Amino acid sequence: MSSQGYVLGPALRSLAVELAGLYTQGNLIVIAGAGVSRASGLPGWGDMVTTMLEIAEGTPRLAASGTRLEPVLSSIHGSDPIGRADSLRRVLKTEFPATLHRALFGDSSATNPYRPSISHWHIASLANPQLMPDVFTSNYDDLLEDAKQDLGRGGRVRHFHGKLPQSWARTTRLGNPPVVTMRDYMAAETRGRYEAIAKGFRHKTALLVGFSLSDPNLARIIRDQARDCRALLIASAGTLTAGEQIVRLDLLRRYWQGLNVDVTAVEAYEEMPAFLLALRRDVHRRQGRSLENIGDAALRATTTANPYEWSGARKWRDALRQAESASKTVAPELRRDSTVHVGFYAIQPNGRLAHMVGSRTNRDSYANWPRRELVADSSQPWGAAGYSYAAGVPVVAANRSAAFDRNVPTENLIEWQAERANQ
Repeated sequence: MSSQGYVLGPALRSLAVELAGLYTQGNLIVIAGAGVSRASGLPGWGDMVTTMLEIAEGTPRLAASGTRLEPVLSSIHGSDPIGRADSLRRVLKTEFPATLHRALFGDSSATNPYRPSISHWHIASLANPQLMPDVFTSNYDDLLEDAKQDLGRGGRVRHFHGKLPQSWARTTRLGNPPVVTMRDYMAAETRGRYEAIAKGFRHKTALLVGFSLSDPNLARIIRDQARDCRALLIASAGTLTAGEQIVRLDLLRRYWQGLNVDVTAVEAYEEMPAFLLALRRDVHRRQGRSLENIGDAALRATTTANPYEWSGARKWRDALRQAESASKTVAPELRRDSTVHVGFYAIQPNGRLAHMVGSRTNRDSYANWPRRELVADSSQPWGAAGYSYAAGVPVVAANRSAAFDRNVPTENLIEWQAERANQ
């Protein structure tokens, strides 16, 4: 795993400085879209509707008759997920909200298994009763509220597409039901769900993070009422060639510009939290605050132990060996690079966060592993643990351990390390 982190290009650096100035004047609002919650492991819109379809097909009534909904919905709606959701609501009837919750959060018996992503924490850190009293989101989940609680921030989170908490028991009535179907979208506009965000667009600069603008109501409000709207657009599209990527970005940029949205392309997914960190850093600089002090305070609130005496280190070592192997599988140019290792983070007895890098020569003697102390004010934090530290979030540690890789579900460890190496 590279120790260099991500260095923002001049366009993103300039945008971060400009938006920090607007924020300290009370003239910035942030709107979080689905891309922010996908980083926490939640499904995208299309995947969510597909899961609802699978659940509906498994209901006793349909399963007994052998009827499949997929060809039926394809004949009516094609691949349009909003149209499919309309028909699924009619099929599921009163079970629709519970099915939606199951499709979004799964069947886990754990309490709130999904945790805020790094981007959630950075966005929540900007919530301020005076400077930015409202953070807007189109997401149903309450991860931004969880992030605000983690950071002890004030202000409100406004769900203009409704709210579906993780902790909902699937039996009580929802006070702010989610906007899912086309009928929901039409009703949302007539019932004034967009009034607060429209006011923000008229009077402040708006930053869209993780949006596709698939909501026709929001797109129309931006086009007709936004004074100054910016958006971060993810350039990476997976299987596209370089030429196809250029065409994709050009088409998306033209579409957004037709809605009066100024687009800045983000070349890799992890640049998103890096940009938000740069924005926060400049805000703190203007306010005379230090990320180092904020990060150290969070570390002091975290369970610490001697990483060299932690019995769980062997488990992490074994998982990280697999992660290193996976990284070199997806990035063949790294296979002969003996300097590339994965590691875990340790909260040392002196209270500082260190990155413990795996050693091939002495794998069992953790005291001899090379380590790098992380400084929260560094412009290049290492991975998600580094971003958590800089965000002032207590670094999650299992039991009384000092070891930690990042504040996202453990089962994604190998996948995350592989993607990191591939980028």
